Amino acid sequence: MPATVKALLAARIDRLPAEEKTVLQAASVIGTDVPFGLLRAIAGMPDDNLRQHLSQLQSAEFLYETNLFPETEHTFKHALTHEVAYGTLLGDRRRILHARIVEAIEHVYADRLAEQVEQLAHHALRGEVWDQAVSYLHDAGLKALRRSTNVEAIGYLMQGLELVGRLAPGREQTARELQLLLALGPALQAARGFGVPEVERTYLRARELCEQLGDRAGLFQALWGLWLHTMGRGRFGRGRQLGGELLRLAERLDDRVLLLEAHHAMCPSTLWAGEPEHTRRHGEQGIALYDREQDRSLAFLYGGHDPSVCCQMHSSMALWFLGYFDSAAERSRAGLALAAEMSHAGTVANALPFAGIVHQLRGDVDAVHDVAASLIAVSSEHGYQQWLAFGRILEGWALAQEGGGDAPIARLRADIAAYHATGNELYNPYFLWLLASLQLKYGDLIGGLDTVGATLGLPADTASAMFAADLHRLRGELLLGREPAAASEAELAFQQAIAIARRGRTKAWELRAATSLARLWQRQGKREEARHLLADAYVWFTEGFDAPDVKNARALLEELS
Repeated sequence: MPATVKALLAARIDRLPAEEKTVLQAASVIGTDVPFGLLRAIAGMPDDNLRQHLSQLQSAEFLYETNLFPETEHTFKHALTHEVAYGTLLGDRRRILHARIVEAIEHVYADRLAEQVEQLAHHALRGEVWDQAVSYLHDAGLKALRRSTNVEAIGYLMQGLELVGRLAPGREQTARELQLLLALGPALQAARGFGVPEVERTYLRARELCEQLGDRAGLFQALWGLWLHTMGRGRFGRGRQLGGELLRLAERLDDRVLLLEAHHAMCPSTLWAGEPEHTRRHGEQGIALYDREQDRSLAFLYGGHDPSVCCQMHSSMALWFLGYFDSAAERSRAGLALAAEMSHAGTVANALPFAGIVHQLRGDVDAVHDVAASLIAVSSEHGYQQWLAFGRILEGWALAQEGGGDAPIARLRADIAAYHATGNELYNPYFLWLLASLQLKYGDLIGGLDTVGATLGLPADTASAMFAADLHRLRGELLLGREPAAASEAELAFQQAIAIARRGRTKAWELRAATSLARLWQRQGKREEARHLLADAYVWFTEGFDAPDVKNARALLEELS
């Protein structure tokens, strides 16, 4: 607004009678909406006088009455009027009034303070009541975290950390800082992703403070946050070690909740290490330990999502790799149903990618489309950067099944780059495997071999054994597509895939690799060897007979017979 308009408003306020001006200024400190009970508590005058002054201010069109029930409330006629009235107050007077409002809110709304924590934080901060400001900023941050408004939560908690240095040095100050840090970690992980640098800084500082205070429960939480950050950076070897440390610590402390969260941590740790049988066992132990009523709040302490849902979704993936295709789909549906019942956006967003992976592995394109749309929607609404990128990758894969030449490969590369730009690497092995699969589908054979080679050649700490078997199978198919005469090299790749799959008990990958090798042997006239190899892999399966991999193997067996 032009400065002249502000000057005119300031002049009008200056011409008000002294008491009316005092009332208007006090109202401006409360905010644009002014409950009568709060104004009465800080105005310092009898009710009749206060009502008379409010009536005159309403006649002068500074305020107007908006509510009569449950209590009278006035609102500033214009936001600019509020701004100018607030600006006419001297700093010390303004600070005193803000501090009084904190006391007034605590008194007037004593039975429902949780509804007022944002206002209490605002007024305590401006009233320079540092102890209460830090406390209410923490409470406001947790409240925002529970509403899945994580960016808002981060804002409150960061403000609290900026102010904690104003408290008197000592154990209490250290405990308050730790409290803020342990609330900030899950908010950062939910909003920005598990692997971003600020997550590591937050939990390293929290660990340091826990060690100073001798806080064992807090130390577990800080170590859990560092474990998830390590996994988010794609450091699977170190993540597997940290997961084991968490489990041992929880067992020593003999605490049910810590054991639940330790098994929660061991699910992804073992999955990406290529140990799906361990993943299934840890998932089932976590599910058994979970108490739905008592443990709902754990999502706000550990990673921004529910532990039981996460255990179900990881174990659903493990079941698929182990060859239990129908059980995998059933477990995935159960996890998604629990997430939906909880109505917690962070848990839903964390569960959907696993459902998408299971559907994609089963070749259910329509289901992947639906999951991708849901994931993009919830991530866009709540600002989940890593999950938004994941949703677009799933969407790109589903669209690629409809054709499009080189365009789907280019899009997938761009979407993977967008995921990496969020600072997260956790799903990198899956995305690279997905890219190689698409390159094989569209005949980008040189590019596919480069992708497979780069993925298999990752350093030990960042390589995932979970996709190694099928990457070797893909290499064999890519070699045959590029040069049919490379049969011996392709055969070796298929045999490596089978050997790796058998060591990891990943029956799904073994069946795929056996089908590829049997098809090659069929073309070479080795029909009996091909039939024996494929029959040995196929006969193990007791479910999932409508899954594409099982149907393909059965059809080839019929040809060979």
